[in-house]
Amino acid sequence: MPQDAGDFSFITKRVVKFINTLPEESRYIRDLKSWVGFKQAGIEYKRDERVQGQSKYKLSALLQLALNDIFNF
Repeated sequence: MPQDAGDFSFITKRVVKFINTLPEESRYIRDLKSWVGFKQAGIEYKRDERVQGQSKYKLSALLQLALNDIFNF
C-alpha cells in the first residue's frame, strides 16, 4: 500500500469486478486495491490542517480497523 494513501480513489469497473471475486467477508479496500496488482497513479496534494475541533474517530474504532486489516487481509 502506498505511504500516505487516502481512502478516496477512483477505480475502474474491471478492478471492482476482480475485488468482488475475492473470498474476503470483511474487505479492507485500502490494501486490496493495491494487492490486486492493477496499475495505479497517485496525485499529490497539500492537505490543509483541520480548521475546527478534533477527529471524532474513537480509539476503539481505530483498533477495530487495525484488527480488521490484520486478520482479514
